[in-house]
Amino acid sequence: RAFTQAEVCEWIERNRRRYEEEGLGLWALELQATGQCVGNCGPVRQVVEGRDEIELGWHINRRLWGHGLATEAAAACRDHCFGALGVNRLIALVRPVNLSSRRVAEKIGMTVEKETFWGNFNHFVYSVSSIDHSF
Repeated sequence: RAFTQAEVCEWIERNRRRYEEEGLGLWALELQATGQCVGNCGPVRQVVEGRDEIELGWHINRRLWGHGLATEAAAACRDHCFGALGVNRLIALVRPVNLSSRRVAEKIGMTVEKETFWGNFNHFVYSVSSIDHSF
């Protein structure tokens, strides 16, 4: 479903607060050839089962699925988090039915750590650590 204008404004404000308060948030993804915004990707703080985590999230316009954009963006964000931001561990919360996002997580070196109930749905908690790989 398409988001309402109010939902989009709320999302923008939530991410502005994240940048200001935590120094983290989702970044817009633009197609290099056109400059068109086609999604977002980046780190956000989450609490999962009482533990503070940094989640790497990615969202791509559905018409562009299957072109490797999510994998490219997620890998770049992973490397930025482990490098410039000094993060040691990242997670991704992925619903078991979301096979495309599960593949993205696996392609960037994440593995399923556990399953949890989060945000009113079952999710796999994928994780990767900076010591697991050379980035």
